[in-house]
Amino acid sequence: MILNRNDKCYCGSGKKYKNCCMEKDVERERYVRRLTEAQKQYAEIYTKICNYSREEKFKESMQSAEEIFYMLNSENVKARFNKFFNTYFISDFVLESATTITQLYFQENKTTENEKRIMQSMINSFVSIYTIEKKEKERAILKDCFLDEEVITDDINLLKDFEEGDSIIARVVEVSGVNLLIDITVKIVDTTRQFIVEDVERVFKQNESDWPNKKIFLVYSTHIFYRYLQQLLDEEVSNYVRESILEKSNSVENTNNIEEDNSVKSIINRLVEEEYKEKCISLWSKYEETHSDIKGSEFGWAAAVEYTVKKEEGISTTQAQVSKKYEVSPSTIGKRAKELKA
Repeated sequence: MILNRNDKCYCGSGKKYKNCCMEKDVERERYVRRLTEAQKQYAEIYTKICNYSREEKFKESMQSAEEIFYMLNSENVKARFNKFFNTYFISDFVLESATTITQLYFQENKTTENEKRIMQSMINSFVSIYTIEKKEKERAILKDCFLDEEVITDDINLLKDFEEGDSIIARVVEVSGVNLLIDITVKIVDTTRQFIVEDVERVFKQNESDWPNKKIFLVYSTHIFYRYLQQLLDEEVSNYVRESILEKSNSVENTNNIEEDNSVKSIINRLVEEEYKEKCISLWSKYEETHSDIKGSEFGWAAAVEYTVKKEEGISTTQAQVSKKYEVSPSTIGKRAKELKA
């Protein structure tokens, strides 16, 4: 059947064919223009902050961030995940000053109101696991598996190879009212999704008292997901992790049924090197004596004690290095270390 331009459109709108098609064309053009402009704005501010992060004053901070981010000190791995690392370094890594690179850029440079909003969205964004609930022509509805919240993204082109019901690792940043998917859009199978969700939930519960809510925890814990991505996308990293797990499993084979005492002193006894153990326990004992209402995870406090003692001893160490051992974020160590000093 050939439609006359004055006939009613077959879409069921009741409008004339010529008017209906024109409206759709205009709407589609507006959508493409908004998406393209948002992507351009994000790329511009991202490039500016990345260039800023390469200044000499951030050299040591970058090394600390690499220690947290990369699971394997390999040039091949670093090259493959360099863009992911850049996003982590400028948006997520907490400097010794308790700020991020993006926050410092905002403080030290003149920016427009729109750029400020984009930077704030970058700082508040996080990597998470989403299920694609619905795909439409120009948007998709995602369900955050941790927060049980829906997120609508206009970046539908990045999801063209995915189906409704698929699970993905993704990061959403709002730019001028458009939710963009940046850096990461990786499909994962259900078993992988379940494993990661359970593992991250375990880490959150272990440190729950250090965070006001789960969303803040995710904002400050993006490195966990980036490390999972390295395992999923790089065979060299995956093999390394399997070998490490096997080695760790063998070393604790005879203690699986022993329930560990997770008091701060016990954690210090287990994890701190012998030459610093006595000073760490002494510092913590003095703090306990003068503070009756101590809140926060024991692992966070133990990590802060080790970090504080080593810094006082003139030992070259970073919050990033200590955070790995205790499975807490560097920001938690920084916060607790300030309380110890006070």
